[in-house]
Amino acid sequence: MRPRLADELQLLADAAAHLLGEREAKYPAMVAAGKMSQADADTGTRTMRAVAEQWRAMVDGTPAPDRCACCGGASYREQRDTLIAASSRTAQIAANAPDDTRKADRAAAVAALLWHAETALAAERACWSVHAQAA
Repeated sequence: MRPRLADELQLLADAAAHLLGEREAKYPAMVAAGKMSQADADTGTRTMRAVAEQWRAMVDGTPAPDRCACCGGASYREQRDTLIAASSRTAQIAANAPDDTRKADRAAAVAALLWHAETALAAERACWSVHAQAA
């Protein structure tokens, strides 16, 4: 089912930027405290930066950024996996504050980002399948 915020491009870009900002602000302290490895922090930040840049490009009408990890991007699978965790976390935060519509809207926006990532991954798989059958 299509999420209610699926077509709100600016809202989704803002949500992705917020998730990136959280990682940039919190991951260094988590690494320093031994709660996260530097490699995991780098991967999480790189992946969310790719999500945020992709949505910013859609809002701005500019070319999509490279998805290649070697160029600082992230595959659709990496984006989806990162957004699964973010969606679960934001949904729990919203559930713990049922009267906070801002948190509910943030959770809905992250769920829409996840839906888009899952849709893109499925489309990519279908494309590869067609190419493999044609070869």
